[in-house]
Amino acid sequence: MNILKLFSVFLTFVFLFSSCTKNPVDQGDGEDEERILFIRSSREFCEICTMKPDGSGIKVIAHHNYSDDVYYPQGYMFARWSPDKSKIVVQGGPGSTLEYCPLWLMDMGGNLMYRLIWNGNMPIWTSDGENVIYSRRRGYFSVTNDIYKININTLNEETLLFAETGPPGSNSGYIYQLLDILPDDNTKLILNEYYSYQDSTGKQTKNDDELLIYDVLNNTKQYLTDNDLEEARAKISPDGSLIAYSICNVGSPSTNLFLMRSNGESLRQLTFGSTDVYLFFTWSPNGRKIACSKSDQSKGYNPYRDIFIIDIQTGVVNRLTNTAQDSISNAVMDWK
Repeated sequence: MNILKLFSVFLTFVFLFSSCTKNPVDQGDGEDEERILFIRSSREFCEICTMKPDGSGIKVIAHHNYSDDVYYPQGYMFARWSPDKSKIVVQGGPGSTLEYCPLWLMDMGGNLMYRLIWNGNMPIWTSDGENVIYSRRRGYFSVTNDIYKININTLNEETLLFAETGPPGSNSGYIYQLLDILPDDNTKLILNEYYSYQDSTGKQTKNDDELLIYDVLNNTKQYLTDNDLEEARAKISPDGSLIAYSICNVGSPSTNLFLMRSNGESLRQLTFGSTDVYLFFTWSPNGRKIACSKSDQSKGYNPYRDIFIIDIQTGVVNRLTNTAQDSISNAVMDWK
């Protein structure tokens, strides 16, 4: 009897163990599950979150209350998944000031692993996951930005683009904003460029923005735009064939999205809002849709944004969040 009872207990244990292995309580995000990475923030808090492409299943990776900060708000400003989706590079967090934002590596549990650099802006991963490329202002009183690359393992930093500057003392120089990297070609960067200078009255001003592809190896620029419009952000599709970008309508509060081919050939306008501002957007993994953050400026300046999905073939737009009306903003960061 004792042997039979022991054998029965053993079978029960095997059954329970097998059941728990096949059906864990918390499976988390599956590797193949599509998720949108975004930053949700208000006047009181900041969160790094993910959700499904239909707006459901929101999960908070990291939460920060501004009331915990002694001197400066230390929320997160920018975040992107590593190529293997095992971690995130974030801009902001501990050590942030009104002037400087560190870059950190964060695991998927929301834990800060270590700081990459004391100051960086809009970080982007190289395709091998070994490096992060970012821009940084040259000095406290400077308007000039340069582009750098840092190895996440050795923390060795390399200068990729040292911007040209104007006459000494004039605080003149090119402003470069890192926007994207061409798929599978870490030597070609998509940048936004404009020239800032002091006019005869001493006022700091700038000329129009342009989009370009910068070849790091050859130190050459291929301009994608050359006009009087104010092109701002740009993101290249996963297959490298299309670029989504934004144009700010001068004299108007609106910023709309457009499509071009990767060689700069203009295709079509995607959005047509007269009071909408699109600041953050990213492509779906299959390149058929764009997730974007939009704010409505019809009643004056409004910093709060909601997330929408645009089908680039049909033009159909679906709303994913509806919290801007409650003074909670959502900024799209990435899509896997």
